[in-house]
Amino acid sequence: MDPVVNYNDFYYTNLAVGRNGREAIMFDYNFMGKGYRAADLRNVCASMRQKAAAAFLESYGPIAEYEYRVDDVVSTLTTLVMAAKRETLPWWAEEAVQSVRSGKLKQQICDLISV
Repeated sequence: MDPVVNYNDFYYTNLAVGRNGREAIMFDYNFMGKGYRAADLRNVCASMRQKAAAAFLESYGPIAEYEYRVDDVVSTLTTLVMAAKRETLPWWAEEAVQSVRSGKLKQQICDLISV
């Protein structure tokens, strides 16, 4: 995977979408950093309406399926690390914990390293 500059702090109020619905621009770049495309797409599209997400995805272009699979693992691990720093389990970490308990995360990791 080629590293790219990532936004890393998407919130919909930092996005302007063109009137035609096909163009978008983000601003407020204080958390930008190096990463990979699938992570940025997940972060951005998770809080967007369908039309805005479609415009963003179209401008971003195609991404390899492998990169999405890597992001599934990395985002779960990142969530677990962030949640472990809290005194109580936050609601946003419940899915990641269930991924560990069910064996889903283990299987995703095994699938990645067997490629």
